[in-house]
Amino acid sequence: MSLLEVTNLRVRYDTPRGPVWAVDQVSFKLDAGETVALVGESGSGKSTTALAILGLVAFSGGTVETGEIWFGGKNLLALREDELRAVRASEIALVFQDATAALNPFLTIGLQIAEVLEVHRGLSRREALVAAGKALGDVGIAEPEARLASFPHELSGGQRQRALIAMSLIAKPKVVIADEPTTALDPALALLVLDLLRREREQNGAGVLLVSHDLELVASEAKRVHVMYAGRVAESADADELFAAPWHPYTAALWRARPRLDGERPKRLAAVAGAPVDPAALPTGCAFHPRCEFVVERCRRERPDLSGLLRAEGAMSLRSGRRSACFEKERLALPREEASTP
Repeated sequence: MSLLEVTNLRVRYDTPRGPVWAVDQVSFKLDAGETVALVGESGSGKSTTALAILGLVAFSGGTVETGEIWFGGKNLLALREDELRAVRASEIALVFQDATAALNPFLTIGLQIAEVLEVHRGLSRREALVAAGKALGDVGIAEPEARLASFPHELSGGQRQRALIAMSLIAKPKVVIADEPTTALDPALALLVLDLLRREREQNGAGVLLVSHDLELVASEAKRVHVMYAGRVAESADADELFAAPWHPYTAALWRARPRLDGERPKRLAAVAGAPVDPAALPTGCAFHPRCEFVVERCRRERPDLSGLLRAEGAMSLRSGRRSACFEKERLALPREEASTP
């Protein structure tokens, strides 16, 4: 049984322009000791999915319309608020993308980190503060004991992000949801944070759900990847298969558009054609078709389901769980010399 299993999750926001489904029929699994990634452009539904897992969508004005989220033999969507509070931070921790918004400006960093251990592990205030100081040191903050008395505004952006990561990991949760955990950090500190997440995974058996738009980071850290576009999963595959030969034009375009430090420097970075769709006015058919180089008439009329290949190799794709929501995935999956033959 998977550590965490999300099935047919659908999240709706009611807007003046009508309902918007920020997450639409999203399903995935996370096992103990592995990293699974959700990737895509801003607005694709990645962070909303993360919030839904911990029952936080309502605080942003959203509603979980359908779906199930199974953890520890319980459907999290069926729990009461007090039951969810016992799970948050203790069993499932979320590293928020914006540390400034996530931290309480009126409490010291030490008290905010220590509170996790006081509430969920029953430690005394003194014991919890000692552990909090060690946790700050583990994430690379100098003079951690002195920083326990600092308020969030007295720390730099990178220090706030690291303090938030320390708070998320201090109770040794079984699942760590990391929403763009290295965004505010320089490369050296980003590597430190990634090492901490690897340690939680390898030594403590935690499952890591990595939410990111950094494809190089995802390719190096994740075992399995789910590419999201307009609230839906466009492609799912093992990371090595996905980036070696994408089966969806959106995945291929994202991979081409990533900045490169190796090889010859291009004159100009590649870009995904067009602009992200308006979630309140999705086009008919495939949501990606206005930007797609492989578009055919069927794409404008019908919305493709997430499925494997139909040709001979399809049996292998079904066993591996590889899926793509594209009518033209057969063409994309062909070897390049075959795909270029008329």
